[in-house]
Parts: sequence; structure tokens; C-alpha cells
Amino acid sequence: MQATVNWDIAVLTFLALAGLRGVWRGFFRELGSLIGCAAGVLVGWSYGAPLADQLRGGTTGAASEFDAALVFLVVFVGLWMAGGLLGWAVERVFRWAAWSWISGVAGFAVGLVKGAAIAGVCLLFLELFVPQAAEQVESAPVTRWLTHVAGAAASWVVQQKGAPA
Repeated sequence: MQATVNWDIAVLTFLALAGLRGVWRGFFRELGSLIGCAAGVLVGWSYGAPLADQLRGGTTGAASEFDAALVFLVVFVGLWMAGGLLGWAVERVFRWAAWSWISGVAGFAVGLVKGAAIAGVCLLFLELFVPQAAEQVESAPVTRWLTHVAGAAASWVVQQKGAPA
């Protein structure tokens, strides 16, 4: 029982810190970063392998899988950074006293969503690759919910976009 409480306390603490970071950064910076991250995953997943094949000349094997992973990483980081920079620019435009508290409150909400997405993916990987932790993660209510939501989102991406080529 103690281990399940510890998992939930750790996740809820992380979510609170993510929300506070959202207040500090503001709505548009958090939203731009979140959209850039999601776009990076979707575009990298969809076009990483075909782009790697074009760059490599159509050869196959383990090296081509490594190239596809590398292209995915470059696309992901590039779109994540572009979203963050765009959010930063928009936040700078809308930075005035009347808007700042609204941006902070909305940033808190987006920060919570972003923190939940990060925590869910981390918990999903922990559950998949560390079998000893899987039972503890599944027995804690908050971590169980985040893991199931992250798993459903990952399944949806695979169904919509197909497995990477």
C-alpha cells in the first residue's frame, strides 16, 4: 500500500510543478511547446522512415532503422523547438498587465496537461520495461489512470498512422 501512495504522491507533485511552470511561462509558451511536441511525434512517426529511405537511397537493414530513428529525432526536436519559439514570440506580443494573470491561469491548465502527458508516457515506459514496477503502477489510482490514457493515445497514433515503415 505504501508504494502505491508513493507513486501517486510523486506523480501529483510532478503535476503541481508542471502547473507552476505553466504559470511562470504563460499560456502561449506552454501551448506552443505542447503543440510542437505533438506535431513532432506525429510528423516524425509518419514521415521519419520514408524520409530516411530517400536520404539513404532505398537500402534496408539495421542501419536504415537507425536512420529512421535519427530522422524521427531530428523532426521531433525541430518541430518541438519551432513550436516553443512560436509560443515565446506570441507570449511576448501579448505580455501586458491585463493579460498576464489570464495567461498565468491558462498556462497552469496547459502545464497540467503537458505534465500529465509527460508523466503518462514515462509511466507507460516504466510499466513496459520494468516489470517489477508494473504492479505498483497499476495499483495506484492516479498512475493507473495516466498509464491507461497514455496507452490509449499511443494505440490511437499507431492505428491512425500505422506502424513506422
